[in-house]
Amino acid sequence: MDISEITSVTLDSDGEMYSINNGQYYVANGQGVIDIDVVLAWLTQESLPIPAFSSVALFEEADASVYGINETFDSEFYVARHNVYAGDPSGINDSDYILVYNTRTPDTEFTSTSGSFTNIPEYVSYEMKGYFLCKESGTYTFYVSSDDFSYAWIGAKAVSEWNVSNASINNGGLHGEIEVSVDIPMKSGSYYPIRVQGGNNTGVGSVVFSYSSDSGIDKTTNFAGHVFSNPNVGF
Repeated sequence: MDISEITSVTLDSDGEMYSINNGQYYVANGQGVIDIDVVLAWLTQESLPIPAFSSVALFEEADASVYGINETFDSEFYVARHNVYAGDPSGINDSDYILVYNTRTPDTEFTSTSGSFTNIPEYVSYEMKGYFLCKESGTYTFYVSSDDFSYAWIGAKAVSEWNVSNASINNGGLHGEIEVSVDIPMKSGSYYPIRVQGGNNTGVGSVVFSYSSDSGIDKTTNFAGHVFSNPNVGF
């Protein structure tokens, strides 16, 4: 995003979130910075206050037409399973998993309304992709609990240029079950791309992706009606 593309920046009534171009983008507390220096430069140029956040993030959202979401999309995640280095005694690491999604065909592909995958065998990884539909504006918390590694990208970076360093949730490394979360402000009626990856080294593993919101949604792994995917059309 170039500074010339910014037409308006407004601060919400709580002083917690900037709306860019009437809601095309948001600036809020969080992780996963995208072109934030441009936004801060615009605020400075217009003599507007800089948000006093410990860290600042820019999240992109769009309506269904922008992402091409239509009746051909399933109300489920697209899930790819990879049998990565099965039986390899040398084990695996995070970079091996990231690489595999760009270099090989999945061993199994299916759809699922659930973000929970347990009892994962050794040297197996999963990737979930879809567009999350926010039905009520508010702050949404996304969680990934995994044994071993997991990552999640939420927003435009989930579609392209995703990597370990810009993950919204970074739960990397070889470890027992650990949960990491991120809070993201979302706008009703908008769609947000989501990509989740996770896998198991040795023993029995798990990858559990869930969410909750301050608008009344209790923590759940059930994404039915909130996530849409079509691998032939979507990212």
